[in-house]
Amino acid sequence: MSSAAIDDIITRAETKKTKQSTKWVIRVFKGACVDLDLGMGSGAIPNSDITTSSDQSSSTPAKNGRLNYTLGSSWCAGTSYTDPYLQIDLQTLHIICAVSTQGNSEANQWVKNYTLQFSMNGTTWTDYKEGGQAKFLRGNDDRDSEVKHVVYGVLTRYVRFLPKTNQGGVCMRTEVFGVRQKPRWKMNTYKSAGNI
Repeated sequence: MSSAAIDDIITRAETKKTKQSTKWVIRVFKGACVDLDLGMGSGAIPNSDITTSSDQSSSTPAKNGRLNYTLGSSWCAGTSYTDPYLQIDLQTLHIICAVSTQGNSEANQWVKNYTLQFSMNGTTWTDYKEGGQAKFLRGNDDRDSEVKHVVYGVLTRYVRFLPKTNQGGVCMRTEVFGVRQKPRWKMNTYKSAGNI
């Protein structure tokens, strides 16, 4: 689906007023949305917009947390930090449709499962939920395979990956997929599928 077609769907969505119609429109362009990367792998998201709770060393910084990054190690969290995260600032509101992860391309280190949080302002965070519960997403079981998950009904500026279990170390490379919010979009702020 072309970006013009997606814009047309979003424009039509702007005339819809109910939650039901908003959910329907998101489903309409979900097929294309899950393939529209927002720029971690391509570098379109600048290094300054990728932050972390901690870095294991100077060779595992936040900027290395990009999908398919191979110029060095991935991002790896500091070992003394109990609640690590990798955070992406998209600068403007986006509808998030999917996320992907990989492990560390240089070592047998990867995140086995993780959760997501979203924020409109970078201060107040909301867990991604399905069925009313925080959703644990399956991560990786090797260095380089990409594992992608579709997420539902997320409108946000900030995305956080929160590793929960790991193999060899908290190391990951990530991508976020979605579309930028049109200025007149009438959707509410983030609500999980389990709470809509």
